[in-house]
Amino acid sequence: MPHCHTKTIENLDLKRARHAMRVYRPRAAPRAWAYGHCGELVQGPVADAGGGIEVGLVSLRANLYRACAEFRPDGSGRLRVLPETKAKALAAAGLLLDHLGVGLSGTLTIRNPAPEGIGFGTSTMDVTAAMSCVRNVIGAQVDPGILGRIAVAAEAASDPLMFPEQGAAVLWGPRCGKLLETFPGPVPRAMYVAVNAGLGGETVDTCRLARGQRFTEADVDPFRLALARLRHAIAHQDVRALGEASTFSAALNQKQLNLPRFDAYLDHGRQAGSSGLAISHSGYLVAFLYEPADPDLEVKVNELIQRLGGLGHREVYAFQSPNHPEERGHAVHHWDFLPREPDAVDPAPG
Repeated sequence: MPHCHTKTIENLDLKRARHAMRVYRPRAAPRAWAYGHCGELVQGPVADAGGGIEVGLVSLRANLYRACAEFRPDGSGRLRVLPETKAKALAAAGLLLDHLGVGLSGTLTIRNPAPEGIGFGTSTMDVTAAMSCVRNVIGAQVDPGILGRIAVAAEAASDPLMFPEQGAAVLWGPRCGKLLETFPGPVPRAMYVAVNAGLGGETVDTCRLARGQRFTEADVDPFRLALARLRHAIAHQDVRALGEASTFSAALNQKQLNLPRFDAYLDHGRQAGSSGLAISHSGYLVAFLYEPADPDLEVKVNELIQRLGGLGHREVYAFQSPNHPEERGHAVHHWDFLPREPDAVDPAPG
């Protein structure tokens, strides 16, 4: 995906930290990880206090993939990134160092197996891992809100992957780099079964899509209904209400990015007893929600998988809800639930 650095650190009102001279010494393990997401539970226009419109989203956090950033110091006098295509990660690392008022000489290596352009938040995973690695190397603590604004400056539009998975869910402004709302609790625990609707290998240029999206005041009230249903779902830990909110948001998004076979996915999800579906609003992922305590969960999921097979899918992702990072996701290939093997060069973080 091409680099689209259209914002600057200044126009996000991010000021350099004011502090006395500090000495940073590299830690023993200059490595960091960032997990991704599987599209969004909701995304749409939110009216701000000044009468304008901001885009807000709640990510569907998923531990299906993770990016690893590793730093190796050298005497080059500059910071580099490998592979060189990870320009957004390098930009974010540089902006963080500038914010802290320190320099770093060496190479950041980014490893990320997540597919690009379908909705896993691949570039934000790279950016978040890179910033976390830099922070670890110099031993600095940085507020997630600052990291989020740096990510937006580096990417033009970013996901809130730098905020903790545990605790309260957040409505994030992916273009303004601000928290638009902090909910009074986590997203309800749910089981998800997801597929890539781009069966022909289609991908989305997130930056180009963001530039082309146009929301009006007429779009604000419908999305407000989706947010109201989401607040109810969080307040009551109600998976069915969560599915209603995400399905409504997905339907509203069809005039921004039409998902292939959207109506068919809706129908098959209902027939297989799902509580609703969530999509990537700038990609091709479709995730079906289920109540994990449902005694008929296995039967319903198996029926859904068979139905998805009829649509031509041969790879399915199954994972537990966000805010439960100990419940690692796993991929499902050809109808068999196969646990994902850990990366040989990328040991799990301690």
